[in-house]
Amino acid sequence: MGWPWSPGLRSWARPAWESLDEATLTIHLKWLGIFFRPVTPGRFMVRLRLPNGLIQASQLEVLAEAVVRCGAPDSLLLHNDLDFLPALHGGGLGFTVMVGGFFSAQRNALAVPLGLWLRGDQLPEFSLAVLRHYERQGDRANRNKTRLMYLIDALGIERYRHDVLATYGEFAGAATVAAVPRHDGSHLVNRAPRDICGVHAQKQGGLHWVGLHVPMGRLDAAAMAELARLARTYGSGELRLSESQNVLISNVHGGRLEALLAEPLLQRFRVEPGALAA
Repeated sequence: MGWPWSPGLRSWARPAWESLDEATLTIHLKWLGIFFRPVTPGRFMVRLRLPNGLIQASQLEVLAEAVVRCGAPDSLLLHNDLDFLPALHGGGLGFTVMVGGFFSAQRNALAVPLGLWLRGDQLPEFSLAVLRHYERQGDRANRNKTRLMYLIDALGIERYRHDVLATYGEFAGAATVAAVPRHDGSHLVNRAPRDICGVHAQKQGGLHWVGLHVPMGRLDAAAMAELARLARTYGSGELRLSESQNVLISNVHGGRLEALLAEPLLQRFRVEPGALAA
């Protein structure tokens, strides 16, 4: 189900941006991933979501073309209100729930464990429960407070967990909620962010993924197009963008590694960045 404002995007784009009412400019467009920035009047920030950070070379080329025509790219960085991290419980693989991550000029906080473990098939309804609970209890009047961490601060983590589970029960049923195990928040994400850099063997025999360091997470259109070419030439055309603002090229055959590492772009996006590289 799309947002009800999506059909209006073309009509909003025709007149000058100054003619848009405040609700459209600062709220409705935001739900479409378009952010008004008072510091750059007339130029908007557009955020794109890449599931699992996966993008094909052909898609990256389209983005590069869009950047050339429409603007300049910014950093690739995620700070999440809600995270599901792979975790073990009772010998089974599922997800521990983390909540409240936030990064802004006002506050910087890491997500904290909610103390719950879920199976993969439970994540959609649990995510909906988090949203529904916030819709009912969160402060949506003050834009500076519209983050999950502020609601958790107000309720306390124990009360928040109790209330979200009650809301989850509206979708999954009381029996399912009663069976949700508590969890200490330990998880299997044990790589430091910079560890994706370098050459790494894949489980598939003879194949490797190559992690490249992108300084400050900034990609210009020319670099995006060149990364797409490298992925298509040396790999399967698949790239992944990481939360640490770096990029990896997957499915590179061992016989192609030397040529890939000799490419000029890898003098800029290094596989072994220095200790002070950001």
